[in-house]
Amino acid sequence: LYISLLLALAGTVNSCVYYNTFYLARKNFNQAESSRKQANRDEASGGEIKGYKDAITKASKVLSEHPTSKWVDDALFVIGKSFYYLGDFAKGERKFRELLSNFPESKYADESRFFLGKSRYQLENYVLAKEVFVEFIESSKNDSWRAEAIYLMAEMSAKQELDADA
Repeated sequence: LYISLLLALAGTVNSCVYYNTFYLARKNFNQAESSRKQANRDEASGGEIKGYKDAITKASKVLSEHPTSKWVDDALFVIGKSFYYLGDFAKGERKFRELLSNFPESKYADESRFFLGKSRYQLENYVLAKEVFVEFIESSKNDSWRAEAIYLMAEMSAKQELDADA
Protein backbone atom coordinates (compact mmCIF):
# COMPACT_ATOMS: atom_id res chain seq x y z
CA LEU A 1 0.00 0.00 0.00
CA TYR A 2 2.81 2.40 0.96
CA ILE A 3 4.67 1.73 -2.30
CA SER A 4 1.49 2.24 -4.38
CA LEU A 5 0.83 5.52 -2.61
CA LEU A 6 4.43 6.61 -3.16
CA LEU A 7 4.25 5.76 -6.89
CA ALA A 8 0.98 7.67 -7.25
CA LEU A 9 2.53 10.67 -5.50
CA ALA A 10 5.59 10.51 -7.78
CA GLY A 11 3.33 10.50 -10.84
CA THR A 12 1.43 13.50 -9.50
CA VAL A 13 4.65 15.41 -8.80
CA ASN A 14 5.90 14.65 -12.31
CA SER A 15 2.61 15.91 -13.75
CA CYS A 16 2.97 19.11 -11.73
CA VAL A 17 6.42 19.62 -13.24
CA TYR A 18 4.78 19.72 -16.63
CA TYR A 19 1.79 21.84 -15.80
CA ASN A 20 3.43 24.33 -13.46
CA THR A 21 6.78 24.68 -15.15
CA PHE A 22 7.21 23.26 -18.60
CA TYR A 23 3.67 24.07 -19.74
CA LEU A 24 4.34 27.76 -19.01
CA ALA A 25 7.76 27.59 -20.66
CA ARG A 26 6.25 26.08 -23.79
CA LYS A 27 3.38 28.60 -23.75
CA ASN A 28 5.80 31.57 -23.61
CA PHE A 29 7.98 29.99 -26.28
CA ASN A 30 5.05 29.27 -28.62
CA GLN A 31 3.71 32.82 -28.29
CA ALA A 32 7.13 34.32 -29.07
CA GLU A 33 7.60 31.89 -31.99
CA SER A 34 4.18 32.67 -33.42
CA SER A 35 4.79 36.41 -33.28
CA ARG A 36 8.30 36.14 -34.77
CA LYS A 37 7.15 33.86 -37.59
CA GLN A 38 4.17 36.07 -38.37
CA ALA A 39 6.56 39.03 -38.74
CA ASN A 40 8.82 36.80 -40.89
CA ARG A 41 11.96 37.59 -38.88
CA ASP A 42 14.92 35.43 -37.85
CA GLU A 43 15.46 37.33 -34.59
CA ALA A 44 13.30 38.28 -31.63
CA SER A 45 11.88 41.76 -31.29
CA GLY A 46 9.56 43.59 -28.88
CA GLY A 47 7.43 41.29 -26.72
CA GLU A 48 9.03 38.20 -28.25
CA ILE A 49 12.20 38.97 -26.30
CA LYS A 50 10.32 38.71 -23.01
CA GLY A 51 8.56 35.55 -24.19
CA TYR A 52 11.83 33.82 -25.07
CA LYS A 53 13.50 34.97 -21.84
CA ASP A 54 10.55 33.70 -19.77
CA ALA A 55 10.67 30.40 -21.67
CA ILE A 56 14.38 30.06 -20.86
CA THR A 57 13.78 30.79 -17.15
CA LYS A 58 10.95 28.28 -16.82
CA ALA A 59 12.57 25.55 -18.94
CA SER A 60 15.81 25.99 -16.97
CA LYS A 61 13.82 25.30 -13.82
CA VAL A 62 12.80 21.92 -15.28
CA LEU A 63 16.49 21.12 -15.89
CA SER A 64 17.66 22.18 -12.43
CA GLU A 65 14.78 20.91 -10.30
CA HIS A 66 13.68 17.86 -12.29
CA PRO A 67 16.73 16.60 -14.24
CA THR A 68 15.21 13.13 -14.73
CA SER A 69 11.78 14.22 -15.95
CA LYS A 70 10.59 13.19 -19.38
CA TRP A 71 10.60 16.85 -20.45
CA VAL A 72 14.35 17.44 -20.24
CA ASP A 73 14.91 17.17 -24.00
CA ASP A 74 11.90 19.44 -24.59
CA ALA A 75 13.35 21.97 -22.13
CA LEU A 76 16.80 21.86 -23.76
CA PHE A 77 15.22 22.42 -27.16
CA VAL A 78 13.11 25.38 -25.99
CA ILE A 79 16.13 26.94 -24.29
CA GLY A 80 18.38 26.39 -27.31
CA LYS A 81 15.96 27.91 -29.82
CA SER A 82 15.12 30.77 -27.46
CA PHE A 83 18.80 31.65 -27.10
CA TYR A 84 19.22 31.39 -30.87
CA TYR A 85 16.41 33.84 -31.59
CA LEU A 86 17.64 36.16 -28.85
CA GLY A 87 20.99 36.27 -30.69
CA ASP A 88 22.94 34.41 -27.99
CA PHE A 89 24.27 31.83 -30.41
CA ALA A 90 26.96 30.44 -28.08
CA LYS A 91 24.42 29.53 -25.40
CA GLY A 92 22.05 28.13 -28.00
CA GLU A 93 24.86 26.05 -29.48
CA ARG A 94 25.64 24.58 -26.04
CA LYS A 95 22.00 23.56 -25.46
CA PHE A 96 21.72 21.93 -28.89
CA ARG A 97 24.96 20.00 -28.26
CA GLU A 98 23.67 18.93 -24.83
CA LEU A 99 20.38 17.74 -26.32
CA LEU A 100 22.08 15.79 -29.11
CA SER A 101 24.62 14.28 -26.74
CA ASN A 102 22.12 13.16 -24.10
CA PHE A 103 19.05 12.50 -26.28
CA PRO A 104 20.25 11.43 -29.75
CA GLU A 105 16.87 9.79 -30.48
CA SER A 106 14.79 12.78 -29.33
CA LYS A 107 12.02 14.02 -31.58
CA TYR A 108 13.97 17.30 -31.50
CA ALA A 109 17.28 15.79 -32.69
CA ASP A 110 16.93 16.68 -36.37
CA GLU A 111 15.89 20.27 -35.75
CA SER A 112 18.52 20.63 -33.02
CA ARG A 113 21.22 19.46 -35.43
CA PHE A 114 20.03 22.05 -37.94
CA PHE A 115 20.08 24.83 -35.33
CA LEU A 116 23.47 23.65 -34.06
CA GLY A 117 24.81 24.26 -37.56
CA LYS A 118 23.03 27.62 -37.81
CA SER A 119 24.41 28.67 -34.40
CA ARG A 120 27.92 27.78 -35.45
CA TYR A 121 27.39 29.64 -38.72
CA GLN A 122 26.30 32.75 -36.78
CA LEU A 123 29.37 32.38 -34.55
CA GLU A 124 31.49 32.23 -37.73
CA ASN A 125 32.77 28.82 -36.71
CA TYR A 126 32.54 27.69 -40.31
CA VAL A 127 34.56 24.47 -40.02
CA LEU A 128 32.29 23.04 -37.32
CA ALA A 129 29.16 24.45 -38.96
CA LYS A 130 30.05 22.75 -42.24
CA GLU A 131 30.68 19.48 -40.38
CA VAL A 132 27.18 19.61 -38.89
CA PHE A 133 25.52 20.67 -42.14
CA VAL A 134 27.16 17.91 -44.18
CA GLU A 135 25.86 15.28 -41.73
CA PHE A 136 22.49 17.02 -41.55
CA ILE A 137 22.05 17.17 -45.33
CA GLU A 138 22.80 13.46 -45.63
CA SER A 139 20.39 12.40 -42.90
CA SER A 140 17.52 14.89 -42.72
CA LYS A 141 14.24 14.37 -44.48
CA ASN A 142 13.16 18.02 -44.09
CA ASP A 143 13.68 19.53 -47.54
CA SER A 144 13.38 23.20 -46.52
CA TRP A 145 15.96 22.81 -43.75
CA ARG A 146 18.23 20.85 -46.08
CA ALA A 147 17.93 23.63 -48.68
CA GLU A 148 18.80 26.26 -46.09
CA ALA A 149 21.77 24.20 -44.88
CA ILE A 150 23.05 23.91 -48.47
CA TYR A 151 22.58 27.66 -48.94
CA LEU A 152 24.46 28.42 -45.69
CA MET A 153 27.29 26.13 -46.73
CA ALA A 154 27.59 28.10 -49.98
CA GLU A 155 27.52 31.35 -47.99
CA MET A 156 30.32 30.07 -45.74
CA SER A 157 32.42 29.13 -48.76
CA ALA A 158 31.88 32.57 -50.29
CA LYS A 159 32.77 34.32 -47.01
CA GLN A 160 35.97 32.28 -46.84
CA GLU A 161 36.64 33.04 -50.52
CA LEU A 162 36.49 29.36 -51.42
CA ASP A 163 34.89 30.14 -54.77
CA ALA A 164 35.04 26.57 -56.08
CA ASP A 165 33.04 25.29 -53.08
CA ALA A 166 30.53 28.16 -53.19
